[in-house]
Amino acid sequence: MKINIILADDHQMIIDGVKSILTHQPVFNVIGEATNGKELIRMVEMNPPDMAIVDISMPEMDGIEASRIIKNKWPHVKIIILSMLDNYKVIKQAKEIGVDGFLAKNMGQEELFFAVEKIARGGTHYSEDIMRIFFEERAENGNHLNAEEFKLTKRELEILKFVAKGYTSQEISNFLSRAVGTIERHRKNMLNKAKTMLNLNNMTALVAYAKELGWLD
Repeated sequence: MKINIILADDHQMIIDGVKSILTHQPVFNVIGEATNGKELIRMVEMNPPDMAIVDISMPEMDGIEASRIIKNKWPHVKIIILSMLDNYKVIKQAKEIGVDGFLAKNMGQEELFFAVEKIARGGTHYSEDIMRIFFEERAENGNHLNAEEFKLTKRELEILKFVAKGYTSQEISNFLSRAVGTIERHRKNMLNKAKTMLNLNNMTALVAYAKELGWLD
């Protein structure tokens, strides 16, 4: 099955580089190239892709606003932010919008492949450097994440390890011989605890937090 992707960046060199890397794998199919956020929106409206890989700093409409519109109108479209920006506010905005991935432009080819494949399967992926900036800034602002106040059950931690590898609830249910509804209930419980006790709003942030503590080793 082909994964149809639109690339959006105002630097043609970046588009050409990412396209060259992706087209080494026949499953990835670049169906459009946009140079600004408004052009990206028009392309998605005309031919919704499976995924959009979007730069933040673009003219006319930046990547954050374009991603917000896409997630509102076409929630099934996966979005990966690709940027050199290491700004806490931007990372926070991306997380609040619900983008599926955030990669630094200096990431390697292997991480790009891994992220695209994982996100296409329903997972999420934020580069470790991106999440480190996010957590360090939260700590500096006095919003510390206290492991002593947040606990996961043995089953929840087992499921979280699968989530971190990009497995869907259906796949996890097959591995653990548990009903999909049971897996979904555990995921919901984990996320509710993370929101209440840690102010983490999605599974991507929870996975990153668990990695910081070494829980997923």
